[in-house]
Amino acid sequence: PSLAGRGAAPHRQSNPTIAIDRLAKHRAAVMGGVMSSQANHHDATPAKTEDAIRRARATAIVLAATMFMVGIDGTTLLTALPQMAKDFGVPATTLSTTITIYIMVSAIMLPVSSWIGQRFGSRRIFTIAIVGFICSSMAAGFSPSLPFFLAARVSQAAFASLMVPVGNIVLLTITPRTY
Repeated sequence: PSLAGRGAAPHRQSNPTIAIDRLAKHRAAVMGGVMSSQANHHDATPAKTEDAIRRARATAIVLAATMFMVGIDGTTLLTALPQMAKDFGVPATTLSTTITIYIMVSAIMLPVSSWIGQRFGSRRIFTIAIVGFICSSMAAGFSPSLPFFLAARVSQAAFASLMVPVGNIVLLTITPRTY
């Protein structure tokens, strides 16, 4: 029965073979697109693939080294805390606030780091974070006073919070899919 009298579009009789042909054409177009993109992906020269793999490995090594630096940074402070407190002339409990401040700055910066990496470029931010972390570590090591040391620790925490997540983004971006 026709629904045309009720305000709806008239009912069309559909031919099953036409529907199957349309579905087959759609699947062929989709699969053809997938196949052609796969073919283009496999048509890459071996030299380009080797270069991409080499770059991904180098990036992975740099990322592992930065994660190691961040890990060492936290553990060395814990072991050196009593001696540093003596050098600064403060109780060890006062100096332990630097650990709390480091964690707080990391917690604040971590969610923002992905946005910063996307906004200004992951590779650029990753490089800046590595250089900034190294400079902040040197400033903390040579700090003459407790306030200077606290400022260097805040800077270290900010750069460390940028290094690891943005480094992971760089690694995912640079690693070829066939690796």
